Amino acid sequence: MKDKHKHKNCNCDESCDCGCQDGKECTCNDESCDCGCHDEGKECHCNDGEHEHCDCGDDCNCKHEPTIEDYQKAFDQFEQALTKVDAELAKVKQEAQTNQHLAVTYKKDLERYKERNKNIEEESKQAAIENVASKLIPILDQFEVALSGGGDQATKKGYQMIYAGLKRTVEDMGITPIEALGEKFDSKLHSAVSKLKTKDRSKDGVVTAVYQKGYKLNDKIIRYATVEVGECE
Repeated sequence: MKDKHKHKNCNCDESCDCGCQDGKECTCNDESCDCGCHDEGKECHCNDGEHEHCDCGDDCNCKHEPTIEDYQKAFDQFEQALTKVDAELAKVKQEAQTNQHLAVTYKKDLERYKERNKNIEEESKQAAIENVASKLIPILDQFEVALSGGGDQATKKGYQMIYAGLKRTVEDMGITPIEALGEKFDSKLHSAVSKLKTKDRSKDGVVTAVYQKGYKLNDKIIRYATVEVGECE
């Protein structure tokens, strides 16, 4: 046991019966004593300088052992902190999922918007070409008629040059003539206006004459080919 009670004016020893070691009022009057028992209004519960409960006050320099209540309080505070962290993590996770969903939705909307605009742009382009083609194709027909007839060779040569240039322009726009003469009749490409009776089976259902050329823009029919079709008797 620490001899903190053996002071100049104190005769306390292990056999002391004054009671200061049992929490009773101490008669020590040595000012160097730091147990606090000689201060007014305080009681000493010293036990070798270390005790579980102390009423010595704020100036007490005794060592305190943590109690079960102290451990429980610390555990409760830790548990509350974990609960708060879990709640914050759940909130952040939910916000991340929401933001991800919004990002995916916006991306899909943007892709649909681009695709829609792309289709509109392509359709507008096709419509413009078809409009020009509807005006140029009849001119090609007129040149073909002029070239198939008689007349001055120099004039025909001039027509041929103009026709060739116009034909190239039309082809550069993606407009091409529909093959018809000698081809098997196809209602998706040809429009039959007459039939040719024949005993030649090789001509049955075959285009034997073209009255007017057909044209298509890529895979779209601009004008069906007007034809004659062979038919076996």
